[in-house]
Amino acid sequence: MRLGPDADAVRAQVRMFSYALAAGVVILAVVIGLTGVGAAAEPTTLETPIRITVIMAAAFLLAGARALTERIATVLPGTDPHVAASRLLTGVLAGQGVRELIGLAGGLIGFLAGDLAFMAVLAAASALTIVIAVPGQDEVRGRIEGPRS
Repeated sequence: MRLGPDADAVRAQVRMFSYALAAGVVILAVVIGLTGVGAAAEPTTLETPIRITVIMAAAFLLAGARALTERIATVLPGTDPHVAASRLLTGVLAGQGVRELIGLAGGLIGFLAGDLAFMAVLAAASALTIVIAVPGQDEVRGRIEGPRS
């Protein structure tokens, strides 16, 4: 029997942090939505090329967030469980931070341009991907304990 970090506790930490990030994005979007159109004198919509560029950048960052998580969280077989747990936490939190960036940038763009619909789309994409990217119990246990013999 190996003594090491509790996979349930590690997953609880990841879930708590992830849900807090998602809630922060949602609260920002709600506050901006309730306070009005932001700094723009009149409500506007962003030009189509700008929308496409921002959406492509957001998609690239979302894909990169998963790759970043995998890159940091991957450990060699036989790695100490405490090191594996630390790498998993670091990897997941780094990826979640990138996902949160999408929502924060969307809030800023929506606030400054007065385009609340565009802000809502990016905030929803950010919050949903944060919640979806929380690793499952089996994944956490597998990464910490390693392959079972």
